[in-house]
Amino acid sequence: MKQRTLRNQKGFTLVEIAIVLVIIGLLLGGVLKGQEMIKNAKAKKVMKMTDEVRSAINIHLDKMTFMPGDSSTPKNGQIDGLAAVSTPAVFTDLFNANIVSTANVPKDPFGGVDIAITYQAAAAGTFIKNGHYINFSGLAAEPDIAYQLDINYDDGLVDAGIITYDGTYPVGATPGVAGSNFYIQL
Repeated sequence: MKQRTLRNQKGFTLVEIAIVLVIIGLLLGGVLKGQEMIKNAKAKKVMKMTDEVRSAINIHLDKMTFMPGDSSTPKNGQIDGLAAVSTPAVFTDLFNANIVSTANVPKDPFGGVDIAITYQAAAAGTFIKNGHYINFSGLAAEPDIAYQLDINYDDGLVDAGIITYDGTYPVGATPGVAGSNFYIQL
């Protein structure tokens, strides 16, 4: 009696496995591209928020003749106090002047915490110059995004210009070191 060859063996062919791997690759590529698009949208929101805050402060200054959050008597042209105190005062003044629709402090797109607005005096050995700053502390953990914003909207230097960062920017493929503050001068 002759032995019969089994032709109905169960399993996957190489073509089937290749098709599955291609599908998995396309799905992973789509997910990664989606994450990149979300980061880019958040980065654009940082600059949009900065422009909106800058505009609202300038409107308040024109309309009320003093900076929002300037509680000194006489007015000294500076947003007063630490960020935890000064930032809510800025938005309360903007709201009371009918410039913004809510007194709530906007959230940092990268961290979910409130943005901070303060007057910073120049300090020796730091990148800070005299001026008003908006701080996106959540963005400080994203050196690659911070670097892109600095290149697109400023000079690309970590410690100069209107955008400054207390971490280090990435060089080539080397990731940067996350800092604790990402400032944009208002």
